[in-house]
Amino acid sequence: MNHHRIGNDIVRRVALGILVPAILAFAQSPDDRPRVYETEDGTIVAGGLEFASWGEFGRSEFFRVNGMRCGTVTAEPDGPAPQGGSPGNCAFSSTNPLAVFDPSVVKYRIPVAFHVIRQNNGTTGNVTEARINENIAIMNEDFLALPGTNGAPGTDVQIEFYLATEDPLGNPTNGITYSNNTTWYNDGGSYWTSLAWDTNRYLNIYTNSAGGNLGYVPNLPQGGIVGSTSDRVVVFYSTVGNNAPYGPPYHLGRTLTHEVGHYLGLHHTFASCGTVAACYTSGDYICDTLRDSQPVFGCFNQNDCGDPDSYHNYMDYTDDVCMWEFSPEGARRMRCTLEHWRPNLYEIVDESCGNGLLDAGETCDTAIHGGDPGTCPKVCDSGDPCIVGTLMGQGTCQAQCDFVNIVNPVNGDGCCPPGANALTDDDCVAQCGNGVCEPGETEITCSADCDCSTDPQCGPDDLCTVNHCTIGQCVADPRPYGNVNDDDVVDIFDILCVLDAFSGGPGGCVAFSADIAPCETAGDGTVDIFDILAVISAFAGDFACCGP
Repeated sequence: MNHHRIGNDIVRRVALGILVPAILAFAQSPDDRPRVYETEDGTIVAGGLEFASWGEFGRSEFFRVNGMRCGTVTAEPDGPAPQGGSPGNCAFSSTNPLAVFDPSVVKYRIPVAFHVIRQNNGTTGNVTEARINENIAIMNEDFLALPGTNGAPGTDVQIEFYLATEDPLGNPTNGITYSNNTTWYNDGGSYWTSLAWDTNRYLNIYTNSAGGNLGYVPNLPQGGIVGSTSDRVVVFYSTVGNNAPYGPPYHLGRTLTHEVGHYLGLHHTFASCGTVAACYTSGDYICDTLRDSQPVFGCFNQNDCGDPDSYHNYMDYTDDVCMWEFSPEGARRMRCTLEHWRPNLYEIVDESCGNGLLDAGETCDTAIHGGDPGTCPKVCDSGDPCIVGTLMGQGTCQAQCDFVNIVNPVNGDGCCPPGANALTDDDCVAQCGNGVCEPGETEITCSADCDCSTDPQCGPDDLCTVNHCTIGQCVADPRPYGNVNDDDVVDIFDILCVLDAFSGGPGGCVAFSADIAPCETAGDGTVDIFDILAVISAFAGDFACCGP
């Protein structure tokens, strides 16, 4: 294939050739669009054209007219609806936004399994845990219309997202997986069959090249995909996070907000002009979004259906910085979809949680801030390197820290646990007088004898010598002859000791041998009169049996 490397001049060179079919391209499946992939040298190949980077590709007219902002397919199911009761109030092609679906009724929380897919090299396509956490926070800003954020002017949908804390088997997790597979990175192969966590219980988000799109979902839940392993959200990896590497205008994390809107049953706002009278059965099937038949790129209002454009809506194609709302009826449609099409996905948040009061059963309240009593912990730092804290119940009114003491020595963890020393753990500092000869210690610096038996260059005491540290050296001093009770002096107690042993008692000198060696002078292996005489002689200073 002959590719042509181009830059921003693609606006002039390809617009005329593909502008006419572009209107249809917005409804295409990702499989129907020109194949887009990344080569080993980082070149982006799209429809016979080459781009130097994904950023250049995303700024091109090719990207716009081929509908690559979002590759979501919206195809109605051929058969009956899947499980979830009666979905008539939020069917694929109609909406009945009843008050029962209003966000004020109850708050929902959804666990997220975040699957990062990289090339075989383990580098290209990487998304850090910090960026993932940033984007979860951005989704919550948008879906909860949190004050002081970009989403504040919008509708509080009362749907909150959090990284899963348990995997499908009940094991603790941070909710993030990493895979290295270049085919999967280029959105090829059925990677979801290997990676998906139970799609009924988790929102599965995948990051890769997204087939050249900024993101997509294979179908709306009303399209019959619920419960299959392919039920997923896919976003381009470098759009994840705040000030994401993709760069402006898609760098503020709202690609994920847009795609999760599809995942919860919303259509694009620019589906068609429809009619005002039939707004619940035409266009995007919502009446409080203004009619529109073309997406908005950039940040401006266009009027192609006789109404102002809903370009602030997350379900348009506007630049990230200009998106700040779901409409109230859009919120009701998403909540209806969650209740009737994804009934096993969410958990209900206790109404008392988030009311700013520390109610019964709560360890904290998410609406209490600033360190006031009842503030929920966000990190668990004990201030002691030997006490490790784990945050349990993050984002809930049961959030609390679980602290565990480190008891085993591990080099480099910053902790010197009880019983460890500078020889067993390099995080410990030598302590003079602890009975262990540690690096840097000598008899002189310690002002006391240092037991060198732990020094590999200094052998243990033997029957005739006692080893001592002297100016950093191991010196073998003779063990005093007749010192059968090992108290470093030959005195009346040694005589009493050997007499006791001779009489069949314990003697107190069996630490050396059954025959109070080294002063078993007869060499007969028994404690006898000759040993008694030997100790008495030693006491008198006559001779020693341990010597030359």
